Amino acid sequence: GLMVYLYVAESNGIATVATRVPVEGRALDLDGTEIQVLLHVMNGRLHMIEAYRIDSTPLSRLPVPASLQVEINSAE
Repeated sequence: GLMVYLYVAESNGIATVATRVPVEGRALDLDGTEIQVLLHVMNGRLHMIEAYRIDSTPLSRLPVPASLQVEINSAE
């Protein structure tokens, strides 16, 4: 998988989220295997974007953003 750690300046404020992974995206790799893309938030700040195949083998490519099926996670 791929993990990209991000730094967000404190002056940008804090996001109120219900879970550590408030947004998930799903797409298909070139061979049809599902790729998951997770947006991680820690202490109210964007922390990391993680992308991986559900079979744990290496990604063939990163999904095109428009191809992602996006799900918003809430505590409810």
